[in-house]
Amino acid sequence: MGKRWFLLIALLGLEACTPAVEPDSGIFGQVLLGPQCPVVMEGQEEECADKPYQATIVVKTEDGSREITRFTSDTNGFFRVALPPGTYLLDPLPGGEPFPFGKPQVVVVEPGKYIEMIIYYDTGIR
Repeated sequence: MGKRWFLLIALLGLEACTPAVEPDSGIFGQVLLGPQCPVVMEGQEEECADKPYQATIVVKTEDGSREITRFTSDTNGFFRVALPPGTYLLDPLPGGEPFPFGKPQVVVVEPGKYIEMIIYYDTGIR
C-alpha cells in the first residue's frame, strides 16, 4: 500500500507543476463609446472622437443559446480573451437604460490567431 500512496503523491505533484496552456487563439481589441457630440464641427475632431469604455461582454455560442465566458475591458477599453477556434456571438451588456448599449456581433476565431475587434457602444447623442 505504501508504493501506491507514493505513486499517487508523485503524480499529483507532477500535475501541480504542469503549467496551464493558454490557447493560441482568441480575440483582442478595444471597446469605444460614441458619438460624443451631436455634430462634429471643424476643430472638434479630437474632443468629439469616440472614447474608451469599460464594459462587460458576454461570449456566447453562435446561436446565442449558451454563455461560454464573459470579460470586462480595462479602463482604457482594451481587452484580450483566449478562445478556442470557432464562431461566437459577442453580446455587450448594457451600460445603462437605455444608453449606452452595444449591438451583438459575430466573430470567427481561427486556429493560431487572435482576431482584432472594435466593440462600439452607442451614447444616444444625436
